[in-house]
Amino acid sequence: MILKVSIHAGRCIASTLNDQLDYFGPTVNIAARLQSEAAGGDIIVSQTFADDPVVAPPLAPYAMTTEERSIKGFAEPVTYHRLSAAALAS
Repeated sequence: MILKVSIHAGRCIASTLNDQLDYFGPTVNIAARLQSEAAGGDIIVSQTFADDPVVAPPLAPYAMTTEERSIKGFAEPVTYHRLSAAALAS
């Protein structure tokens, strides 16, 4: 089994339908699209998430590669960081 993980942050719309909470909007779509960039054994974090003042210090010790991709449904490319399995193991 391959686990693919991506993390993005931002505003979204929360709605409860049929007693189930769900989230909608561009933030959710970016997170889902970035998940497809994960290879398994790594974690993808968006630049938006990595820039958060609470998140940046804990991420600082890890070696990350920076990448940028055009993603479906968005005019501007999205910058993200890849934390490799080797970086996460140390």
